[in-house]
Amino acid sequence: MSSRQPIPTPTAEADSQPLETFTSTSTTTPINIPGSQALSPARIKFLQSSIKSIRRSKDAQAFNRPVDIVVLNIPHYPNIVKTPMDLGQVERKLNANQYTDVGAVVADVQLVWTNSYAFNGRDHLVSQAAARLEEAFARMLRNLPPADSVHRIHSRQKLSLTLSS
Repeated sequence: MSSRQPIPTPTAEADSQPLETFTSTSTTTPINIPGSQALSPARIKFLQSSIKSIRRSKDAQAFNRPVDIVVLNIPHYPNIVKTPMDLGQVERKLNANQYTDVGAVVADVQLVWTNSYAFNGRDHLVSQAAARLEEAFARMLRNLPPADSVHRIHSRQKLSLTLSS
């Protein structure tokens, strides 16, 4: 029996634009981001909605808040997980516009899963939940709006405002 305890912390398709690929250290499935890494308002809104949806999942209970090493009696956690991350922190950073590009958001979300795998091992129930959430997030990212979609939306809004005046 291991001395480690689980971490109980708490789709526009790609067009002719090149794909940025993020290879997760925890899966063999790369995450493709359509177009540039620009973090447009449309992409921010999409990512906020995606993170909120992931956080509501039953599987996300262990990943919504930072790991409390005192309550969980896992003082060795910081020796294994050097850069803690949780979905609540990702959501807060998104809401505060602290990310500069899509890759930074994806990297933080991937870090949540990677930390679970590192601390708990791949076969642990918490890591199995992480794997399901990781796959769900990768599926969501397939629908990430193009980087320039915000300009098209604003153009239509401006046009309808002009015509209705």
